[in-house]
Amino acid sequence: MNCTNHPVRQGVNTCSKCGNWLCDECSVEVDGRIICKSCISKLAGGGYTVKHEHKVTKRHDAPNILLTMMFSMLPGANYMYMGFLKRGLFVLSAFFLSAFMCEYFDIAGFVVAGIFITSFFDALSIRRKMI
Repeated sequence: MNCTNHPVRQGVNTCSKCGNWLCDECSVEVDGRIICKSCISKLAGGGYTVKHEHKVTKRHDAPNILLTMMFSMLPGANYMYMGFLKRGLFVLSAFFLSAFMCEYFDIAGFVVAGIFITSFFDALSIRRKMI
């Protein structure tokens, strides 16, 4: 996705208030959260502009890419590793239920493969946003 304010630049963060994609220049970190300049001026009551911008740095508590990929071999475990316990338990139970249903229905194999592939790439996408 491209930056909302600069369409030619690649968006690297999303605003935690409005959800718009932002480039490095438009991102402002406030108490560990990424907020865009327009949301900051709305929160401040309007009429204010941001004078000091903070460079967003790499988080040191982001999940390791190798461990994320290893845990992705079992759908749901990757989410639990990254701290999304409810999502992980849901995906894990859906995976095993659909694998069990393969005994009785032929189409359930496609569901198992879909859950596996979706879980793998979604976990990598979430990890990229956490950096």
